[in-house]
Amino acid sequence: MTGSNGNGERIVRQPISIDRFRTLLDAYGAAAERWPEVERAAALALVAESAEARTLMDDARKLDDLLDSLPVAEPSPDLTERLLAAAPVAGPAPSARQRSSWIRRSIGALWPELPAWRPAAALAAALACGLVTGAFLPAEEIGLGQQTDLSAFVLFDFDLEVGETLL
Repeated sequence: MTGSNGNGERIVRQPISIDRFRTLLDAYGAAAERWPEVERAAALALVAESAEARTLMDDARKLDDLLDSLPVAEPSPDLTERLLAAAPVAGPAPSARQRSSWIRRSIGALWPELPAWRPAAALAAALACGLVTGAFLPAEEIGLGQQTDLSAFVLFDFDLEVGETLL
């Protein structure tokens, strides 16, 4: 089957079986606008071609009309009360402390008795000690020679003149 999508482009539709059409009618009723868009054109083509499909469509339309004619029953106050009582109740809004970041929660899991700033301060102190030691300890004492001297020039942005050496 071929057709047009409204933009002048040709599209190819796969025909649907009468069983699939029966399933569409059972699930969505006789109103074509409720059918899945990808199957709508093929289903309408089947109705145009098949007497059995037209009969199924007429039966579905009669059922839809019958269901639409039934009055809509309002729920009883007792039913409404029971449903509202059984519904989950929203708790209080979480405080700012409860909405803390994953870092705060992770630190709390590692150090449950300590405030979060203490491990962070310890980490910052260790980092500062490492930087000071690496920058100011003479290179000969740690056995690295010119490597560490060069890192001091890079770290503190010293300028070397052309032809100068580090030692």
